[in-house]
Amino acid sequence: MHIALNSLRTFVFRVLTVGSLLGITVLTARALGEAGRGVYTLVVLVSTVATTGLSGLGSAIAYQVSNEGRDLRAVIGNALAIGTLVGGGLFLLSVLIWMLPPAHGAWWLPIAGAAQPVLFATTALVWAFLAVDDNRNYSYSLLAPSLAILGFLLLFLAVFPHTAETAVVAWLCGQAVTLLWVLSRGWSSWTPVPWRAVRWSAMTGLGLFGLTSGVANLVSFFNYRADVFLTAAYLGDAKTGVYSVAVQTGEGLWFISSAVGVAIYAHVGMRTKEEAAELTARAMRYSLAIIGMLGLALVLLANPLIPWLYGGAYRGAVPVFRVFIPGIAIFGLGTLFSTFYTNQLGRPRVPLLIAAVSLAINVLVCLVLIPTIGLSGGAWASTLSYGVSMALALTLFRRETGLPWRRFLVLTGYDVRQAMALARRVAGGMAGARGGDVPTT
Repeated sequence: MHIALNSLRTFVFRVLTVGSLLGITVLTARALGEAGRGVYTLVVLVSTVATTGLSGLGSAIAYQVSNEGRDLRAVIGNALAIGTLVGGGLFLLSVLIWMLPPAHGAWWLPIAGAAQPVLFATTALVWAFLAVDDNRNYSYSLLAPSLAILGFLLLFLAVFPHTAETAVVAWLCGQAVTLLWVLSRGWSSWTPVPWRAVRWSAMTGLGLFGLTSGVANLVSFFNYRADVFLTAAYLGDAKTGVYSVAVQTGEGLWFISSAVGVAIYAHVGMRTKEEAAELTARAMRYSLAIIGMLGLALVLLANPLIPWLYGGAYRGAVPVFRVFIPGIAIFGLGTLFSTFYTNQLGRPRVPLLIAAVSLAINVLVCLVLIPTIGLSGGAWASTLSYGVSMALALTLFRRETGLPWRRFLVLTGYDVRQAMALARRVAGGMAGARGGDVPTT
């Protein structure tokens, strides 16, 4: 029940996070127009490429702390040292490239570079919460950047011109404030850092594990975004703005599997292989059922919902969104699969293989379909690649664990009873809280 309650808490925060991200998407879509929204999308995507590549440090932190029992403060110190070196180097590189004549028009390069040290440090500290099963602070930290960015967007767009430049600077300010907030939330947990424990050998061990996981994350990132980049290359900024609305609206459904994955992450590392397999399978059943039901509802509501949210100019996102949903539903299991292989088995190369297969299929199909059928081409490519790669992933999971297919794909009567028990417990707690507000004599 502890894991279920953590899942529910994380679920609530994921709903809030998706809501604030939806607010960012609606605001930038309406204020910047299709072309401006397309530019903003590309700038933010490019600025997160390097960070995604080093995000494997987070997995390495969680593995060393939850699975190997290493000292949190020492692990954090080594991770921050790696992030500072790499992030600072990338910032200097972005400035040098911007100073070259061919790149003078890329006004966003120094901004993207300045974000790298901030994003690296934030990622390391947020994963430290997850490593010690501090679900509450982890959930807060995931919500913080979207709220901060939304706040700065509202402020800057009210004062300055409605341009992509204004929106990108607001994004950078939001990231900086998030780092300061995360530092304040966990200050007592990871300080004082034993700087004597920050050694090259420790940094190398952490970095090598993180590199493998980070490459997997980077391949996954391009798997998620190859269709956006190729849409921009073939169809231009305005079409990319429309396409990005469909993508981000659909991917909002992943907050469900992400919430469950966060709740079980440390437990998957701490338990035996058999227990971790059962826990992962149960998480997969719940995630697939919930994402499937919500996805079906959104498919039916897409035609009135998307133009109402973003404006009539984005009506072309409706068919794209509907094509995305089946792939979104099945690929939501990827987070849970990766958790088992990375934090239980210590084999991040397996999720890397799955991500690479998906990316290869995605790019190849995009190259054929986007020039042929337009916006929906990228959506068909993503859905096909997600389906094939997850079929491979689930086959590997079944062979590794010996569990039958139904154990991780179909809800059981026990699952339903557990969900109902959790609902009654939450409802009882809310009723008790309301009752506690009434003075007694």
